[in-house]
Amino acid sequence: MDDPSRHAQTPPFDDNSIVTDVELQRALGQSLRKALDFGSWDENADLEKMTASVHRFVSSSVAVEQRWREIIQAEVFPKLPEFTDAPEQAGVYTVRPAHLRDAYRNSLLCGDVTAVNGSSAGHDGAAAALVAIGICLVRYDGNLQSWRTTFLRRDQAIAGGNLVDEIRSVLDSRGRRSPVGSGPGAGRDRVTYLLRRGVMAAAERKALLEKTQTRWRLGHGMPAPLELLTGSGSMALIDETLPILEQLLIDYRRWIFLLSPGSHYAFATLANALEKQQIAIFQKGKAALDDILESGHFVHGYRRKVEDFARRLGEAMVVGGLRATEHAPGQVFVAHADHALPAAVLAMADAALQPHRGFPLSLDLAAVSSKVLLGMEAFQGLVEAAYAKAGVPHLFAT
Repeated sequence: MDDPSRHAQTPPFDDNSIVTDVELQRALGQSLRKALDFGSWDENADLEKMTASVHRFVSSSVAVEQRWREIIQAEVFPKLPEFTDAPEQAGVYTVRPAHLRDAYRNSLLCGDVTAVNGSSAGHDGAAAALVAIGICLVRYDGNLQSWRTTFLRRDQAIAGGNLVDEIRSVLDSRGRRSPVGSGPGAGRDRVTYLLRRGVMAAAERKALLEKTQTRWRLGHGMPAPLELLTGSGSMALIDETLPILEQLLIDYRRWIFLLSPGSHYAFATLANALEKQQIAIFQKGKAALDDILESGHFVHGYRRKVEDFARRLGEAMVVGGLRATEHAPGQVFVAHADHALPAAVLAMADAALQPHRGFPLSLDLAAVSSKVLLGMEAFQGLVEAAYAKAGVPHLFAT
């Protein structure tokens, strides 16, 4: 596929980040004391007042966003090649109908693009945590592959001996699982977070590498996400996944990942300023990976190993945006610099199949398949049924 003709990061969330008084006052539009003054609230307010308020705020927000859009189109897009970490392809491109027809005919509909997406479900019981993970590979030629696994995580088995000491050990173990601390997975049980997020992300990327032979690979989220680069606290996960990421993202190159809405507000703002059927290349991926590494904690010897990989990947990949249709929001993508434009055309053609959502349909199909076909949506019901069969009220589960 020919490249379309050229037409003239925010860091990951940090649980320990501090919101200054100035930031809070700017967000509220008033002081916190005034915001908590009930004299400024609507007492016994009805739906009519809320309707008027919502309409007023939305209208104001739309007007501001339209102004931002005009400024970005006039002042930012023409200067993209001059910005720090600007890749060789930086700029805005218009995709012609012929490029989209070529994408449908020669790649998407003939089954030469594989999309991966996964889902997970979990239940944290009094004695054990149960985690189920499912992933699906989807192609438009009708090929669908899916896998599911279930982990039963016990804190410690009661095996006789001094029962009081064993119970004390179990309580200590469960205390360490409490949602405190910082870093990846902070505010959550670290091991359960690792199983649900880290293992699922690793499995998705391994499936794209090993379980399909199609020319193009399509994924969701950061190609090298925080939970894999930092191991979510597990150095074993780093050992297992770095070779996979190396082969898929640096060696293979024909891939594109669409980021979740709301995960990168700065890039999303730029993407929303695009016109329909436009693609933009914003910057190299180095800054986004640097932000991830700054939040990671590594044992001796691992930081340099991960930083070396991140440095090479950061130079090799680019961050961009696309807008498939007039009524769809812009989307942020990450792709290898060598194939970023044809990969973005494929993603745009796929996204145009959902004119008002503007997100690749194959990724949504993979997500739905992993939830429905693999039973993720039914997981909670199965857990409740198992509790009922065991004669234990679900109320006792934590």
